[in-house]
Amino acid sequence: MNTFRNKLVFLKSPTDYTKGVIPYVVNIANGDWRPFHTDHTKQLLKFDTDECSELSPIKSLEAQCNRLKSLSKFSLEATSFFASNGYFDTAGNFSFSDEFNAILDGTSINGNSPWALVESVRTQGVIPRPMLQMTLSQSQIYTTQEQQDADYYDKGRVTPDMITLGLQSLKYISLANQWINNGDGNTPMSTLTYYQKQAPLIIGVPVPVDVDVWNSGVVKWDGGKQLAHCVDIEFIDTSAFPFYIGDNYDPYVKTLSADYWISQVII
Repeated sequence: MNTFRNKLVFLKSPTDYTKGVIPYVVNIANGDWRPFHTDHTKQLLKFDTDECSELSPIKSLEAQCNRLKSLSKFSLEATSFFASNGYFDTAGNFSFSDEFNAILDGTSINGNSPWALVESVRTQGVIPRPMLQMTLSQSQIYTTQEQQDADYYDKGRVTPDMITLGLQSLKYISLANQWINNGDGNTPMSTLTYYQKQAPLIIGVPVPVDVDVWNSGVVKWDGGKQLAHCVDIEFIDTSAFPFYIGDNYDPYVKTLSADYWISQVII
């Protein structure tokens, strides 16, 4: 059974951008990013990794890069760089190490903010997931959450070669994000569908008091407004449960009810 112990913080800082800074572009007319959402990395090893705020922005970035790759928007030089350095998985999709950026941006057992991840990617780049990835089997040696997180976020895991490769990736990947809503009430459906056409939205959401409702995969809002979890939207339709979200807990694609409280949105 999945439990939730995320310490998720959506705070503004002097480097955050508000709605309107990034030029609006329709990249997918129907807002359906599901064909490009190929990564559903597990947040739960033997113990939770406390990094929902890092995984969701990484998945959004991977989806956007997968779309650009499908349209042959990367130069031959860029494609060669990604291929020769192991950035593609066996299916040819981008696969970035969330652990690399989570370690560098200060994520810990106390959680973090998506903006920390965004700033890390913007300034330190990304590396392939296989280059830095703790596996479920490796986590079995730990007897407490604290032990696992102490090793998981040990800065010594990030080598000079990783730092160099991450910086080299910035030649080919440029990341810009902005607030769509930072706590100003529930976000209108029209706003979400509008911006979903540009990129997969990163959202902060409450989790039902009865966590089994969340684990069911079809999640009805129970009225709670306490921010608890970070996910990204893959698609929005017109059904009673229109929000198809990429989650880090099984089932990895869930749907949220049309009235779900979504007061924190980053694109």
